[in-house]
Amino acid sequence: MSCVKIVRLALVVLLLVLPQIGHGQSPQTRGSKAGRAQSTTQSKSRNFKDTKTQRAQTGQQSTSQQQYLLDAIQDELQTLSPTDGSARIGCLNAEFGNASKAARLASVYKEIVQEHTLLGLEEVDRQFVESLAKESGYKHVNGKVNERGQGLGLLVAPNCTIVRHEELLDTAKIAGIDQLRPDLAVVVRLPEGQEVLVVVVHKKSMQSRNSKNGAGVTKQKGLRRGELETRPIRTQQNKLLAKHLQDEGWPAAKIVIGDFNCHLEGEHPETEPLENIGLRLNPLRKQQPTHRMGGTLDGMMSCGVDVVNLQVVMGEKFWKDKKIGKSLTDHGLLTGVMKLSSVR
Repeated sequence: MSCVKIVRLALVVLLLVLPQIGHGQSPQTRGSKAGRAQSTTQSKSRNFKDTKTQRAQTGQQSTSQQQYLLDAIQDELQTLSPTDGSARIGCLNAEFGNASKAARLASVYKEIVQEHTLLGLEEVDRQFVESLAKESGYKHVNGKVNERGQGLGLLVAPNCTIVRHEELLDTAKIAGIDQLRPDLAVVVRLPEGQEVLVVVVHKKSMQSRNSKNGAGVTKQKGLRRGELETRPIRTQQNKLLAKHLQDEGWPAAKIVIGDFNCHLEGEHPETEPLENIGLRLNPLRKQQPTHRMGGTLDGMMSCGVDVVNLQVVMGEKFWKDKKIGKSLTDHGLLTGVMKLSSVR
């Protein structure tokens, strides 16, 4: 082979090889990376679809759980004694009721609210009360909320009139004790024309200052060990409330409802200041706890009007149901019927 032919052959080889060298990769390498890129894109697409599917399944599960809870609530409300035209009054500690909880369980709360003429709420913020009122078409009164987002509220049926309301601020001003909730007093005119004073309360908890370990963390088992230590605080709160109730200007018919945070099924000397001015504790139709940890902590005391057929619903049965647990609250709904004929 001549030198000229050899040079020509070398040039042809260079022309074929140089483009591959310029790209720094062989055709096989380029194809491999393109394959990996396509695979990555497909993987991302698949992951996105999987995430959407998981979210959809989670949403379906959430909707299913809400429906299960709604069905359970409706079944429980069917057990309520008939009102025979009288007004139903209830109270519920919603356990940190906020806007998110109100939105998530809107249909459930609507069922509860519209079963009542008056419904007291404890451990709730302003948005929670306003949300329930709007959803149910009810009037409402809000109380002051502490730093933990715990306040009081009262929902009033649209055919009733809110005459006046007042926060009894000194009931939350006990020396050295913070995060107390002032009692909320509301005068309501019922459709028949009678006026009733409803006071919603959430007294000092039974959590003892000594129920914390060295690191300052509350022990779960110690939450109810401070009943004796905290009793003087609740007693003082009730003394201040009793003083307010003796003031002129309130209707003769008075009902104090809510979370008394003491064992009403046993000895409860902290309520004596209220008993001394004529209020009495309305008995439950059937004795049962109103709190998941045991004990009848929620109650209704009244004078000038009778509250009958007082019962606890959404209590033990709900807490033992694994599908419900304390998703709604760790308290039962306390509900009874006001005997309007006894309003004086």
